[in-house]
Amino acid sequence: MHQQGLILILALQGFGIIGISIGGVNIIVWLVLALFTILELLAIYYRNSKTSIMALAAVWPLAVAGMIEVKYLPHFGVGYIIAIGAIIGELILYIQNGYSFKPRKAEYNPKAMKALYGIAILVALSEAATFIPLSQQ
Repeated sequence: MHQQGLILILALQGFGIIGISIGGVNIIVWLVLALFTILELLAIYYRNSKTSIMALAAVWPLAVAGMIEVKYLPHFGVGYIIAIGAIIGELILYIQNGYSFKPRKAEYNPKAMKALYGIAILVALSEAATFIPLSQQ
């Protein structure tokens, strides 16, 4: 067998949510897209965010194309990165606005921000884990 990352090894052995797919697409991808869409729609509703409109218009066509044809997956990778970045950015704004989606005077909550940055780093590492070889066979 060839080199495999941690996520792939766990998915092949049937470990929990990592191995679940809907329509041939991993459940984690669906969850990221759903969270991205919800947060961007809230940003459009509460802040009249033009950037969120553009992000939705950029990510969803790439996602649909990537889910339909394998040859478009590299394009969807860019959209997936945009979606994860937008999620992290919206959560930062949510924390800075005093845990509200409505714009307010920005507040800095160091503990919450450190927790969010830690989660962001873990997400980045878990997404990159498929490219880190763990075994040689």
